[in-house]
Amino acid sequence: MNSKQISYDKGSGCGNYQGAYRLNGKWILNSFDGEELEGIQKLPSLNLTLDGNRFFGFDGCNRIFGQISFSENQIYFDYSTSNTKTCSTTSFASIFNRTLDNKTLSFQLLSDEIGILSNNEIELEFMREK
Repeated sequence: MNSKQISYDKGSGCGNYQGAYRLNGKWILNSFDGEELEGIQKLPSLNLTLDGNRFFGFDGCNRIFGQISFSENQIYFDYSTSNTKTCSTTSFASIFNRTLDNKTLSFQLLSDEIGILSNNEIELEFMREK
């Protein structure tokens, strides 16, 4: 019997990268710019669905949804709001949206946390909803 060693380190073929499957699911914002969130009634959240490259969630004021695209350690959010309550431009929701919308951002994925990075520093930290 001839034994052949197989390496699973790198894949190749005609398929497209579909993103880190562990990103699927609902994520609740835990901290912003290194500070834990306090005084926010309903925390912002993102529900990432790799099948179809979509996301939806809540920014602290409005429901949000849109398209996402991935590379190995980067994510791009292209989004809209589904309802538009009047929120001040200085509200946390506005800051949250400006941080994500139409930007390619690096991410770090741990078991139950996602860190969204800006200038190699974690700017947004999400915890998986349990």
